[in-house]
Amino acid sequence: MKLEREKNAKRNIVAGSALKVTALLLPFVLRTVIIQYIGVEYAGVNTLFSSLLNVLSLAELGFGTAIVYSMYKPIANNETEKICSLLNYYKNCYRIIGSIVLVVGIILLPFIPHLIDGDIPDGLNIYLVYSIYLVNTSISYFMFAYKSSVLIALQRNDISSWISLIVTFLKYGLQIFLIVLLRNYYWFLLVLPLTSIINNICIEIVTRKKYPQYYPSGIIDKQNKENINKKVKSLFIYKVGNVVSNSADSIVISSFLGLSTLAIYGNYYFVISSLFGFLAIYYDSIRAGLGNKIALESNDSVFSLFKELFFLQGVLIGWMTICLLCLYQDFITVWLHNERLMLSWEMVILLCLYFYSWAINDIVSIFKEAAGLWEYDRFRPLLASLSNLIINIVLVNTIGLYGVVISTIVCELTFSLLWGVRVLFTKYFTGKYKYYLGRLALYTFVNILVGAITYFVCDRILMDSIYLSFVVKILICCMLPTGLFICIYYRSNLFRSSISRIKRIIIK
Repeated sequence: MKLEREKNAKRNIVAGSALKVTALLLPFVLRTVIIQYIGVEYAGVNTLFSSLLNVLSLAELGFGTAIVYSMYKPIANNETEKICSLLNYYKNCYRIIGSIVLVVGIILLPFIPHLIDGDIPDGLNIYLVYSIYLVNTSISYFMFAYKSSVLIALQRNDISSWISLIVTFLKYGLQIFLIVLLRNYYWFLLVLPLTSIINNICIEIVTRKKYPQYYPSGIIDKQNKENINKKVKSLFIYKVGNVVSNSADSIVISSFLGLSTLAIYGNYYFVISSLFGFLAIYYDSIRAGLGNKIALESNDSVFSLFKELFFLQGVLIGWMTICLLCLYQDFITVWLHNERLMLSWEMVILLCLYFYSWAINDIVSIFKEAAGLWEYDRFRPLLASLSNLIINIVLVNTIGLYGVVISTIVCELTFSLLWGVRVLFTKYFTGKYKYYLGRLALYTFVNILVGAITYFVCDRILMDSIYLSFVVKILICCMLPTGLFICIYYRSNLFRSSISRIKRIIIK
């Protein structure tokens, strides 16, 4: 079966964008309500336990991605029985994983207070809060979470996105209502497992009705099981580093600088994570289509697509970073109206570098996942995260919060560019590494140039009203970089082919 890649990509982007806008605005409102009604420390508690439970989810890392990857070829060849056996294996694995997460989480319970430096909100039972987060993390493994793999492999993420959109409204609506009306943090937390259960049940019902031929049944053959387990081992090591790296910063800040500092940093990181969330819509929309293309078409055809997508990535990440640079401080001011919750301008620059260094190479990771190349650099994220953690602890004691962000930037650039990226160009796109480095240097230079011009213009906007100034700067960031990118790239073949591809997606 050949998937309708561009049509599905359009569906996924529309549904994913609607979900992400909702999942951006409502948490933004919720975080504001928490800070205003019960205190900034509670926002720090949310950030800490979200990061900690991400680490606990390490037990799952690898299975979902490996199963979805294993479905690409059977879907292309219409092998329904094989897909059903993969689902059955996935279902059984998830039950084991859920049990592991729950048991390990309980073992860690006595150590939770040691991860917080001082400022725990008065009367808050930190053990109870952690337990609710733990239940929310583990419960999905027992309730149809495996069914989402069918939608992902068929490039129909839009279905789960619409379901999640409705459940997201329910979740945040209830949480905001409970905080404002009762100001009770525990009732607020209990909404999390409740809505997780509702979301998984809805995905199971819709998937069963739309794709009744795909259900957990049968046993996968020995060779297929060995291949999956091999991929899982590589993926586990590969992704554990990414999760530890993403979560380590929050845990180190909480342990050494306290919940208040973590909450302030979390406000800024909330903006970056929202951008990562929008990018994830794009990546999720094309991942299954890439897997299908790799299974059916030649290496040269895939590389032509890579060049287009990397060009779009360079422009998109450049524009997002420029917006961060020009709008970050104004946004925080408009949002929180409190100078005590502001970070320095130097930290803003570091956070822009943090975002750019993480995001610019993402398209390489998507192609690596679609091609199943995890095993060749499986130790890279783990070594990067361990290095990051060690440097974090050293630098946080000398230069504080700056050290945490600097450490992450240095480790990401070093390990990703010199090791992670190279794998794709030695194992799949053989001999194309110099092309990639040259294009990366070109796109980065153009982004710096456009960013400098845009910031110079925005910095000259002086108005009495911060709100009006913010709106004017938003308009400048939307129009000026776009015009400059067009002027610089309009003669490029990649620019023209990328525009044609975008038009086809929009029209379909």
